[in-house]
Amino acid sequence: MKYVKLLALGLAATLAACDPIEDTDDYGLADIAAADLDISATPVVVNGMNTNQIVVENHSAVLSEWTLSQLVSGDEISTSAYDTLTATRIGANTVTFRGYNPSTGSTVSRTLSVDVETITSVPADLATRLCIGQSGAPTTFGTTLDLDAISITVEPDADGLNGNRVYLSNPNPVLTDWNFGGETSNKNVAELYVLALGETPLTATFTLADGSTVTHEFDPITVETFTYKPEFLVNLTGGDAGQQTWTWVSEPSPFYGIGGYCSDTYPSWYAMDSGTLWWLADAVGRGDEAWGTMTFYITGELVTSTGRTGTWSFDLEAGIDGWSIGKLYTEGVSVLYGYTFDQTYYIGSEVFEYDIVVSDEGSLTLAAPCDDLTDSYYAATFFCFTVAQ
Repeated sequence: MKYVKLLALGLAATLAACDPIEDTDDYGLADIAAADLDISATPVVVNGMNTNQIVVENHSAVLSEWTLSQLVSGDEISTSAYDTLTATRIGANTVTFRGYNPSTGSTVSRTLSVDVETITSVPADLATRLCIGQSGAPTTFGTTLDLDAISITVEPDADGLNGNRVYLSNPNPVLTDWNFGGETSNKNVAELYVLALGETPLTATFTLADGSTVTHEFDPITVETFTYKPEFLVNLTGGDAGQQTWTWVSEPSPFYGIGGYCSDTYPSWYAMDSGTLWWLADAVGRGDEAWGTMTFYITGELVTSTGRTGTWSFDLEAGIDGWSIGKLYTEGVSVLYGYTFDQTYYIGSEVFEYDIVVSDEGSLTLAAPCDDLTDSYYAATFFCFTVAQ
């Protein structure tokens, strides 16, 4: 009987390395009740304090699966009989054990509570967020929060005016979620910018190692000028000028029509001439826009030569790999004759969201999916503009 028990334990130790737990054969291991499981979860003690390194051991004749919940990321899971798990929370941590008996297909589970008093090992995902190793960043994860230690630096221009970019540094050993006028970062050392003048709010939510959170609203920052401009913004609004006026590309170059969505960079399937565009535009009361202009202001206004006004914004994170660099959004106003082409009714829908397909110096091509799309005929309307002379 002793030999059989040792053999079962040896098989369990060997099979415990399998990942994931699965029923692959009949190993003849015994069913064990939860109360009879010989398992443990013990914190490593350093200088008399329980650290976040938790040693787990399974001495029962069942396969192992250990689960340790994490503070801000997914669970840590191990299928080894003996392992060391890393907790991210100070205080009570729950380790859940699930054992599997391949001979019967039965499982048994039990939870163990482990008290963590200090963080001595910071997991890689937390270290990345904390920016450990960078200047102005913390060196560990804990519960200390001194708001006066946080550094907020607004980028000035040559005349000392507040720019639109801010440098943020939190050396406290806590996680930080910044929000600067809607622009966010979850790094302790961050650089954020806004694209609007005026007063911009700055807030942060801090997550401490004990799981508690603190939200703080800092003094708002008054943005007086644009010290940071993405290349697209420079092209769209004319760099230092702060405004740029656009019109249709001149014939015979194609300037309005349809082409392949996510494939073409101009209306290669069918392009209108100026007379046809006037006919379409005039049908919706915008005939003058067949030869009109529109001006983008860096302050967010969009004005057409026909008097339509509204605002614009963009998102360079919304691009389509290999085709577009982002999205342009307008509100209250579309671009010049901002209607898609419908291959049945000719005039489609007015659109206020555009893929930015081309944005070079003096060149801007936008696209919007057509209304009458099919899986085999994926068309887009293209709007091709150049800087007005």
